[in-house]
Amino acid sequence: MITGLESRGTAKETYKPHDYIGRNMQLLRHIHGMSQDAAADRFNISRTSYRYMEAGKRVPTLEFACAISDYYGISLDLFISFDISKYILTMLQISSDSSGSFIFMEKYLRLSHGAKQQIQDRLYELHVLEFAFNSSPHKSDR
Repeated sequence: MITGLESRGTAKETYKPHDYIGRNMQLLRHIHGMSQDAAADRFNISRTSYRYMEAGKRVPTLEFACAISDYYGISLDLFISFDISKYILTMLQISSDSSGSFIFMEKYLRLSHGAKQQIQDRLYELHVLEFAFNSSPHKSDR
């Protein structure tokens, strides 16, 4: 007899927002050149709490998630529901020249916070458009 979670798939297939949040926290912290200590100080929490959230072992409060998304200038829904690194990896994979990928990443990391935000905003808009396109009922008519 299959019950509960087993009937829907394994736990690995279940959406786990704290996994996305943890990976996103780590990526954003690295992009901004912050240590875990500095980030914990910035958000006025203990390093242990911050480390547990980054590791996906603790789910942050809504208030804390809002504070992080505001600080890094990323929308809350994107921050908690999507692995931001996939955007960056997709852009790197587009380049057939691996040296071009490294140059892109090096230039991206040197951008100002505002410039990175513009890129992230545009990528999010493209993601929404792609989702709408793929969800279109007329897609099968093509």
